[in-house]
Amino acid sequence: MDIKTEFEEVKCALQKTPAFNSQIFSQLQEDTNYEVALKMLARFHTTLIESIGFINKGLESENAELVWKACHKVAGTAELIGFVNLGQISRELSKNIKASNDLSLMPEITKYIDETLLLKNEIEKAFIRMNDYL
Repeated sequence: MDIKTEFEEVKCALQKTPAFNSQIFSQLQEDTNYEVALKMLARFHTTLIESIGFINKGLESENAELVWKACHKVAGTAELIGFVNLGQISRELSKNIKASNDLSLMPEITKYIDETLLLKNEIEKAFIRMNDYL
């Protein structure tokens, strides 16, 4: 399969994900190229996995800094790839945790973890050859 076809198939599959903006993902490809866009998506998937781990570790050790940094790391790339809502939620949660240095936002953090895990799984389903781009 050529890279353009793969990009289009991944984009089409991700369109089934409610919070995905395919126009932004297409713009990323136009600003870079097909390979770079797919590499950024693959790396974003890795970032999601790492961030979930850091958030869980931060919650277990009551380390608010670890949690806000993990949320912050997701924010920019999420928006750049087309997951604008996740980017905004990540940024807001990061800002709130950093400002209060308190993990009293536990229900919001738990919901955030659930949404992030769901997105991670959706990317895995949509991007079968993801490991080829890491």
